[in-house]
Amino acid sequence: MTKSNKKIHVYINEDPILTNGIFVYDGYYRIYICESEKDVYEAMDLGYRVFNIDYLEDIYRTSCPILRSISNWTLEKQYATTFQDAKISVVYE
Repeated sequence: MTKSNKKIHVYINEDPILTNGIFVYDGYYRIYICESEKDVYEAMDLGYRVFNIDYLEDIYRTSCPILRSISNWTLEKQYATTFQDAKISVVYE
């Protein structure tokens, strides 16, 4: 939780996603939603840059428009694939 411990809801293409409020980015086109602290530490160990979920749309829009994609860290869920535009919304309650 962020923003004064308010509950966070994140939607990609109107589908709710599970997140701990953090995502990681390779600096070019790979974006991974972190679902646990373990995900964050694994990604950091591999050199990924860590961001608060508030920056997801900005990072997505500035990443490579041809190759960009969003999945969870374990690659079990694909939220936005290559060549697919994603609609992202972050809501706090």
